Amino acid sequence: MTSTASAVMSLRRNVTSLWVSPWAARPLPFHLPLETGTAKDNGEVFLAAEATASADTVFELPSDWPGFADLG
Repeated sequence: MTSTASAVMSLRRNVTSLWVSPWAARPLPFHLPLETGTAKDNGEVFLAAEATASADTVFELPSDWPGFADLG
């Protein structure tokens, strides 16, 4: 499993997508309600599920995450 936009500073602002390997020896035992991509047996990748929640909701982040002002 990989994720894009998972930097601490951008997790609340960017869409988080998960890429799940269908060939994983130990697949996730649960579903996260995030945009999820995977692959077919021929290697073709596709969007398997649309997001039904934002990353900050899924990970129960406080509204001021990460707790300090942007340094930029």
